[in-house]
Amino acid sequence: MTPAREDLITRTIDSVAGSKQAIIHMYNATSPLFRDVVFKNSKEETIQLAAKHTELVRRLTEECTAKYGTVFRYEYSPETFSQTEPEFSVKICDAVKAAWEKAGTDTLNKIIFNLPATVEISPPNHFADLVRGSHPHKLPRAHLSAGGIFSYSHIRA
Repeated sequence: MTPAREDLITRTIDSVAGSKQAIIHMYNATSPLFRDVVFKNSKEETIQLAAKHTELVRRLTEECTAKYGTVFRYEYSPETFSQTEPEFSVKICDAVKAAWEKAGTDTLNKIIFNLPATVEISPPNHFADLVRGSHPHKLPRAHLSAGGIFSYSHIRA
């Protein structure tokens, strides 16, 4: 698990080089509070950050696989998902999928999207409604599966 920071992504991949299999789980904060106050990033800058670092993970894992044979999967979390606008969550996950470029029919190429309730500021039913799609600003139903973890590989672009 690594934040979307080049130095930490590199160290994370280096630490599992040579293992048989590994999941690299990258995250970045996406909620308005983190975007505006902590990082002072626009929505577009936040999307670019996630896409740029996903491309880095892709390149480094491909190099590691070629050198050591390690088989990688990729997991992405829009950290603070439960406080992020649902339509923005979909937009950033779409950008991550495009940057990963591997979401095919092979299970190993599917992206795992983890939708975390990073900070509990609302009752559990609010988070459940976001994930299930019954919230007034629901995520498109096709993007979700049980447990709030979904894969884009079976969704046509």
